Amino acid sequence: MNFYKIFSKLTILLILLSLNFQIKAKNLTQKDITEIEKFSEEAIDFFNVTGCAFAIFSDKEILLKKTKGIRKIGKNEKINSKTIFRIASLSKILTCMLVMKLYSENKIDIEENINNILYDVTIANDLISKHIKIKHLLNHSSGILKYCLEHEAYINQPFKKLIKNLKLAKKISIPGKSFQYQNVLFSLIKPIIERTLNKDL
Repeated sequence: MNFYKIFSKLTILLILLSLNFQIKAKNLTQKDITEIEKFSEEAIDFFNVTGCAFAIFSDKEILLKKTKGIRKIGKNEKINSKTIFRIASLSKILTCMLVMKLYSENKIDIEENINNILYDVTIANDLISKHIKIKHLLNHSSGILKYCLEHEAYINQPFKKLIKNLKLAKKISIPGKSFQYQNVLFSLIKPIIERTLNKDL
């Protein structure tokens, strides 16, 4: 199997899994599960993955559970069903899914200015803050220079103190006009959801 074919299949599989593509696992046949397992093995071997774990499950049972490889290159500690993985920014996919679910239920408006909710947060200055919408946080188009306050994010400090320093952020465009990848700004989605639903996550 050539690189492009396997990469395309892997991409499609990841998109379907990420979006919860309205396919009930309980409708999968044993043939489907076998095909997924076979393809996964091919992808793992082709990309020389050090270690991974995945599962297919329905509402009531685990249909397939697969682990392969080691936890760290140079070590012989094998991956198992209890191995913890650092998923990093893959969590952004889950966050966007949650926001869009709330949006589809009319519980949150992605066109709303964040200052209407986070009235106590200033990004760069009050004028900029008033024009940043929830959707700008989701798609990294707030107009703030990429990786805003990234160095401070790794310092052990309260989140409230970190977001207070957003007033030091540097503007490079109006919101919606440029893509600038963010971590700290994206994390504002959590308090936005909490305040909107009046519920702690």
